Amino acid sequence: MTTSTLPLTVVLLATSWLVMLAAGESAGQQVTLVAPMNTTVPAVTVPPLPVRLDAVVIVPADAPGDLGVGAYAADGQGHWFRSPRTYALTPGRHQLTFDLGDRAALVQEPAREAWTATARARTTRAGLFLWSASASRAQIAVERLVVVGEKDQPGAQVRLTDLRLDGYDVALGQCRGRTGERWQLSVRPDPFPAQPYDPQRFALAVVVTGPNGQQWRLGAFYRQPLDIVDRGDHEEGVPSAAAAYLVRFRPELPGRYRLRLEAVWGGSGEFPPAKDAAKSGRTLAWDLPDLQVEGAPWDDYVRADPADPRFFSTGSRIGPGTFFWPRGLNLHSVWDVRCRDCTGTKLTPHRLLAGYDAYLRRLAAGGGTAAEIWLSSWSLCLEWRGDWSGFHGPGWYSDENAERLDRLLDLAYSLGVRINLVINNHGQGSTNCDKEWDNNPWNAAIGGPLAQAELFFTDAQALAGQERLRRYIVARWGDHPAVLGWKLWSEQNLTTGGGNLFHWHQAAAERWQQLDGAGHGVTTHWSGDYRAAERRIVQLPGLNYVCIDAYHGGESMLAQLVWDSVNARDGLRIFGKPVIITEFGGTSGGCPPQQLIAEHHSGPWAAMVSGNAGSPMLWWGEWVDQGERWSPYAALGRFLEGEDLRGDSKAVELQAPGQLWVRAWARPGRLLGYVLDRAWGSSGNSAGTLSGLRVQVGDAIHAGVMNIEWWDAETGRIVHTDRVAHAGGPLEVVVPDFTRHLAFKLIRLPDPPATAVR
Repeated sequence: MTTSTLPLTVVLLATSWLVMLAAGESAGQQVTLVAPMNTTVPAVTVPPLPVRLDAVVIVPADAPGDLGVGAYAADGQGHWFRSPRTYALTPGRHQLTFDLGDRAALVQEPAREAWTATARARTTRAGLFLWSASASRAQIAVERLVVVGEKDQPGAQVRLTDLRLDGYDVALGQCRGRTGERWQLSVRPDPFPAQPYDPQRFALAVVVTGPNGQQWRLGAFYRQPLDIVDRGDHEEGVPSAAAAYLVRFRPELPGRYRLRLEAVWGGSGEFPPAKDAAKSGRTLAWDLPDLQVEGAPWDDYVRADPADPRFFSTGSRIGPGTFFWPRGLNLHSVWDVRCRDCTGTKLTPHRLLAGYDAYLRRLAAGGGTAAEIWLSSWSLCLEWRGDWSGFHGPGWYSDENAERLDRLLDLAYSLGVRINLVINNHGQGSTNCDKEWDNNPWNAAIGGPLAQAELFFTDAQALAGQERLRRYIVARWGDHPAVLGWKLWSEQNLTTGGGNLFHWHQAAAERWQQLDGAGHGVTTHWSGDYRAAERRIVQLPGLNYVCIDAYHGGESMLAQLVWDSVNARDGLRIFGKPVIITEFGGTSGGCPPQQLIAEHHSGPWAAMVSGNAGSPMLWWGEWVDQGERWSPYAALGRFLEGEDLRGDSKAVELQAPGQLWVRAWARPGRLLGYVLDRAWGSSGNSAGTLSGLRVQVGDAIHAGVMNIEWWDAETGRIVHTDRVAHAGGPLEVVVPDFTRHLAFKLIRLPDPPATAVR
């Protein structure tokens, strides 16, 4: 797909005025040159939105003949800009002025980030730098050094520039695209907003009218292009081009799409704008070239299946949907201290994109099709305290982590892996368990607006901030089919939300549904096991599927807990939603190695025959990776190839000797079964080879011929096949000799055609 630039520059005049703010002015000082190195002279105070730097410099007669001076501005994250204009300093008195406004075109060293109102708003340091190629320790007098600030007001002109449309054909005067492929628009507003993530400062959207007449509105988001540079023990995001606003769209139907661009500076952030913005005339609306889309109808988003909402499917908008049963593990972050402490693994280096790249490739090669990833403060968080590297405080999002998530989702989709994306991990809202409230940017103790963590779930300002983040996430990644769903919280019952969690989830889930035109699922999650799930939250119509834990002590076996999660009297089956376990593996503190192996291998099989919507996701990701323990996903994947658990089907318990745990997923003419050695499933200590055991399939099975395929549950390969000519009534099958666990398929064969009688 090609990208072209249209000559779109629309200018609207508006009233402009500057308010000069008092700034801390440095007292006269003597500065000793450290030439040939640069000598910096910082200003005492840098006000918000600096617009100009003024200085008086007195150069002595013994100063180097090539002495020069420039201005610099920097933020707290190491981004350093210098003035494009510099001055030669001859002996004598010099009155200097440097422009630091939006259009100053400061140059970043050594990267290529553009100087914008956003960069200006992030500036925390500014001053002069002096240089000479000659060695010198001359004394330079700086009598006055002041940075003047500008109150954040609208600029003199309102316009959009550098409009770029994917696939724009100049000769045809239209854009071209294909179904299922991302189409993208980018544009730069002028004035560029000082706070680019706040739609009340600037909001951009494209109104799309599809070939079937359906109309929807796609919000834009701010993006700073970055190269992610691997430094060996960590990564750095290096700006690679100027920032812009982007709109992303993935057409599902072929045909002609009409596009209309709408922009508003100030006001409510909506179009048509609030009255205050309308009075200033700061709006634009522009009909764009049509988008002509080719290809077959496409829909590869994962959703709860409309016909059988116990399970997931893809393509439900263009047909009956393709059954999807995700298999994978919890890759919450690339490294995990608890995994190291509980299982003896080594911490993976903090190279987020490189680490996830390696994990996802090995997961996919091992047969995995899904993973859970957290937007946590130590991983891919978007909003955190501003004195941590890569973050800028409440309302400002991490450009580096957003860029990583862009690439991570692209990679995952190319590998056939879907991501259960966790928006908030419980520690962010906790003052007790895994508490991170002390570092949450909304905490008043570190400069945020909330005096208590509980207010995160009720305070109007906090809820508005969450809405801005929600809009940003949907605008940037809502078109991506790699997203399995939006998980609003991990272990929400460990936060300070308490009795406010119901209303918080009710409102939040409703907004996700309204914003996400692709229809990704929305979910939330509870610590403990299925019994911890608050029923009135589970049944909220805005929550499409349910995530739970399956941690347990020695009093229960994992397979039984997985079964009970949906099939017990108090199980979650009654809600008619997909249920998926996203954390398990012994207790929350782990378990003996042999038990962890048994649970890792038996858990997916138990989930399949119990009617779970996917395999449980083991918490101990580094343990799986460092031990090359990926095989359970491929084994079950082979067994399920061509199978569909939806429809007229149910979980059944089969009668078997006490040392066995036997369950099956039954549908007319087909039974998918699983036989587990209870001793091994409970503790990892196998009873050895089990021989001569029988399983009763049922008491009243209709007569007919059936095939029984016995599968090695470790490899997902058929090891034995039997044919049974059943006369009707009770049906009992002999289990082949096995160790640990075994799977089987009981398949009824069609009745032979009747023989004609003459």
